[in-house]
Amino acid sequence: YKYLPIISPMYQSLKRWANSKIYYGNSVFCFACSHSFKSWLHGKDNGTCPYCGSGTRHRMLCSYLESRYSPRHYPIKVLHFAPNWGQEYWFRRQPHKFQYVTTDLSSPGVDVHSDITNLPFDDESFDMIVCCHVLEHIPQDYKAIEEIFRVLCKNGDAFIQVPYARNAEQTDEDPSVADPAERARRCVQFDHVRTYGRDIVDRLRVPGFQVEVVNLAQTYSSEEIRRLGFWDDTIFACHKGQAFHATATQL
Repeated sequence: YKYLPIISPMYQSLKRWANSKIYYGNSVFCFACSHSFKSWLHGKDNGTCPYCGSGTRHRMLCSYLESRYSPRHYPIKVLHFAPNWGQEYWFRRQPHKFQYVTTDLSSPGVDVHSDITNLPFDDESFDMIVCCHVLEHIPQDYKAIEEIFRVLCKNGDAFIQVPYARNAEQTDEDPSVADPAERARRCVQFDHVRTYGRDIVDRLRVPGFQVEVVNLAQTYSSEEIRRLGFWDDTIFACHKGQAFHATATQL
């Protein structure tokens, strides 16, 4: 996709159109793109959206943000790291609410190419930052967390999702492990450098964040979870400034 900037979007558009026909139905609903289908891709209870490609974590965050903010907060300046297409679609179809900027180190199609450990933005540039399954790829994640804190406005919110073992007290990481197979065995994917434990909250608090641990699925019925394709995922809502109230479980 990096080398075919015209053909790739055409292919993706065609695939979305075809999937919307193949999976036509009303059994499940995608919160990211607002389309209904007979099932998720691969027939899983919490699989991928046939149209926008969003996964469970992407749909859950869109749902949470919808309930988190009221009209009095808008417009909101948003910085989104390595966006999933479905989440980006959700933000961009609400331009009256969000002034939206995407960033990544190398992915094509983002607004700004940047290193999360050395961002090119001024201090306090954004009201909201979205960082979904990025930090587990970053060897020096503390630098990334510090940068997120720096470019976030006072009273702003950063929403962070990572591979998270909630039953583990400590994060599983070993910088000396370079073998891709061993990384995949310990951290789910070969390009992950850690799986976070409950001490992630302490890491996020270091630069000054107030952290709430949001378990959104606990607020839905089992039928709603099935229809929306959710599961028991975790959102770390990090606030810079005065604490806010959210549907959350404190660690």
